[in-house]
Amino acid sequence: MPFYGDGVSSDVAVSYTVIFEEVGGGWIQARLHELPAVVTAAPSREQAAEDVVDALREYLLSLRDVPEPRSEPGDTTDTVQLTIALAGR
Repeated sequence: MPFYGDGVSSDVAVSYTVIFEEVGGGWIQARLHELPAVVTAAPSREQAAEDVVDALREYLLSLRDVPEPRSEPGDTTDTVQLTIALAGR
């Protein structure tokens, strides 16, 4: 389903691969294979699974600070706002 203008599609699913590994002291690290900057650690796998969702949310929110693209005279590029709602399980 295309995204144009202010339309929001509810038919979008975004999946990531969570990698869990022991990192010492009984702690479990959780990181996203597709987004290496999203990483967290917790004392249990269950807590790490919850925390990696929060880490992804914080990472995506940090991207909002990226400056808006600027167009130059004669530039033929076009931009639209894409909005995706993500819900954790």
